[in-house]
Formats: sequence, structure tokens, C-alpha cells
Amino acid sequence: MSNIIVVAISPNPTDAFLASALDVARHCDARIVAVHIVDLMPCFLGADFDYGLIVGAMEEGGQTTLADAMRILESNGRGVEAQLLTSSLSGSTLGRQIAEVCEARGAARVLLGKRKASWWRFMNEDVAASVRQHTSTPVHIIGKARSAPTSQRPLPQAVPTGRSAPKPQP
Repeated sequence: MSNIIVVAISPNPTDAFLASALDVARHCDARIVAVHIVDLMPCFLGADFDYGLIVGAMEEGGQTTLADAMRILESNGRGVEAQLLTSSLSGSTLGRQIAEVCEARGAARVLLGKRKASWWRFMNEDVAASVRQHTSTPVHIIGKARSAPTSQRPLPQAVPTGRSAPKPQP
């Protein structure tokens, strides 16, 4: 079995998601392949604009998103690799592109963030379902499991009050 985990990086990955991805990679002694896909479809739904300029800005934003995620993921002892993709306008979905990375790398599993629920999101692709449809790689959905290592703080110490704890009643 492969020791590669594909981690799909959303446009706004949370520190908790990235920390959970690190935990899974350490538990499995796996290398991380972080994948971020710049979805160009929204820029082609608007009015008449300079699409080259918009696409360039979206790709730059994707590079920044991936670089920010890599700062956290680089602490993985088995290594981490970044892969930035641009969505295809030829009918391929984000889930299919993630699945293709899983297949090409022989990934042991793919980690996805929990899908946000809103009444208007019914039009958005269900990435997890799409990944499952296009690969046999197990999909692991990560919710808000824990905070990131950099944001963890020690619990405050109890301050002695000089009173003893009440004794339990028989």
C-alpha cells in the first residue's frame, strides 16, 4: 500500500483542517501531496471583462493559498509536495481532477474538508461524491476536529483558594 495521502486544499483552508491532515499523515507515516485547484468557471459566468487579467489574478490567489497551507504542512516528517492545478473548462470537475491525482500517485487516501451547507450551495459540486465516483482511493472527510498546533494554548492553571473541596455526602 502507498504511503501517500492527497490533501485537497480549498480556497480558504482552516488551520484545524491542516492540523488534522498532519495528524493523519503522521499516524499513517505518509507523505502528503497537497493539491489546490483554481476553479476558473466563475470568471466565465460574468459580463465582458479582461479574462486574461482575471485568470491571472485567480491563479496568483491559488498560489498564495497553496503557499500558506504549505507553511503548516511542511512540518510533516515524511515530506510534503505542492501541486497547483487549474480547472478545465472542458467538462472536468474538481472531484475528477482530485481523483486523477490520487490515481496518478497511487494514494492510500484523500483528505477533504467538510462541505459547507447553505441553501444556495445546491448548485456547487459535491466534491467528495465526485472523487468517490472517479477513484477507488478511500475518501476521508475532516470536519472541525481540533485547532492547529500554532493556535493551541495550555489550559490555565488552577489557582489555589485555600479552601478544600467539599466532601461527598453518603
